[in-house]
Formats: sequence, structure tokens, C-alpha cells
Amino acid sequence: MFRMTPGTNFQIDGRATFKYKDIAWLSGTYRYDYAVTIGGGVQVHDRVSVGYAYDLAINNISDYSGGTHEVMVGITFGKTDEKKSVIQELEEKVDTIRMKQSKQGEKIDDVKEQNDTLMEQNKEFKNTIDKQNEEIEKLKEKIDKEVEQFRDTIKQMREEGGFGRSGEGGTDSKYTDSKGRPLPEDMVKEVDWEDTEFIYGKSNDPYFMTVASFREAERAKKKADQLNAQGHNTGVVYNKEREWFYVFLQKPGSVENGLQKLRELKQNNPEDFGDAWIHVYK
Repeated sequence: MFRMTPGTNFQIDGRATFKYKDIAWLSGTYRYDYAVTIGGGVQVHDRVSVGYAYDLAINNISDYSGGTHEVMVGITFGKTDEKKSVIQELEEKVDTIRMKQSKQGEKIDDVKEQNDTLMEQNKEFKNTIDKQNEEIEKLKEKIDKEVEQFRDTIKQMREEGGFGRSGEGGTDSKYTDSKGRPLPEDMVKEVDWEDTEFIYGKSNDPYFMTVASFREAERAKKKADQLNAQGHNTGVVYNKEREWFYVFLQKPGSVENGLQKLRELKQNNPEDFGDAWIHVYK
């Protein structure tokens, strides 16, 4: 700005103003051979602003005159710039949307990370299941092989006279020992191998010594646990035809040895083994 008044020196003003979003401003003014002014202000309302300025004299009178203070109140008249107001409102909405997008982006990243973790865990679970299925298949093959060997053993023992039925044609229900002597019918009963299913434990002989029978698997298991606590080695087998659960003692050896052990159990502990008998496979 250039000003010139008759009888006085000309005056040149230069001003620089810095604004921040129409909210606040800071300015600096240089007046040639007179003063330097520093000021600033804020917008307190759509139409009202307040400010402050300080003049510091720099000419010859600076030794006799101090700085001056100026407080400013600005009021804007006229219509509001609706377009500018709308733009400002839209900019604020854009900023809000960007903040929401940023937060949603963080949540999406967290979800992706969780999904990656779950996929890795599922992969590990699948590998574990595949290994277990392989072990199950191997176990099935092993059991099938043992069953086949077991049947061959029964067949061989019958052919060799290890035990069998007495009477012509094999129709009598009595069994004989290796010397052809009949076995007691009240202590030896016949069971079809196809009708038996070992719940736990297993008899590797062509017979098993039954000491108790139950309709419910839980009661059979409870009895087996009780006998195990007494030092016996027990198991539970299910007769699918008769629908009974049998608790048996695992006693390896021949049928004769099993009968001898059975008699001892009946005599020494009739309360637990009074009704015990031997099941042989037919």
C-alpha cells in the first residue's frame, strides 16, 4: 500500500497474512520509516471475529513513544456465502468418512489376520485328523489280521483235539478236554464268534471266562473296574445276539486250566464268582 499526504513524507505499507481454514490468522505489517505491526485473530462466530495487533515504532520518535496496542472486533454483514458453507460442511463430512474408513480398515486387517490364524489352525487340525485316520486304518488291518489268526487257531485246536464237542456228529452240547473227557455243562457255554464284540480288553484264547453279566454297559464297566481294583485283569464283551454285556477275566491257557482256575474262584470267592462260567467259541 502506498500513501502520500501533502506536507508529510510518503508512506509505504507491506502486509503478509497467514490463515488457517477461516478459523484463525496471523499477520505482519511493515510501515516504511514508521513501525512494524504484528497481529492475529480468531473467528468466534460465522459473522464475528476478534483480533489483536501491536505497533512497534522504528523511526526517530521510537525513543519518545512506546508501542501501541490495538484490539479489533470484526462483524461481517451481508448474506452468508451458502456455497462456501456447503463446501465446508462437505469437507467436514469427507474428513469424518475418512476417519471411519481408517478405523474400518484397521478392523478389516484384524479380521484378515484372525482368518489367517484360523486357516492355519484348520490346516493343522486336518493334518492331525488325517494322521489319526491312517492310524485307525492300520489298527483295523491289525485287528482283522488277529481275528483271522484267532479263527485259524480255534480251527487248528479243534482238529488237534484241544477241545471239542462230545457225541457223534458233534451235536451234543457237552465239551471234552484234550484227553476226551467231558467238560461240565454248567460251567461251559457256547458262543458264536460273530456275535461277540469286545468293548474293552480282549481274550486271545478260544474262550473267555465270564464272571458277571449285565444288560447295561455302565454296570458292566463298573463291575470290571471293581475287579481290576482287586488285582484281576478284566474286560467287557458284548453278545449282540442275546444283548448282554459280559465281564470276563483274561486268563491265558487251555480250557482245562481255565476250568481249574474257575473252580478255585468259585470256591474261594463265591460272592463274586459263584455264577461264573466259561464261554467257548463255536
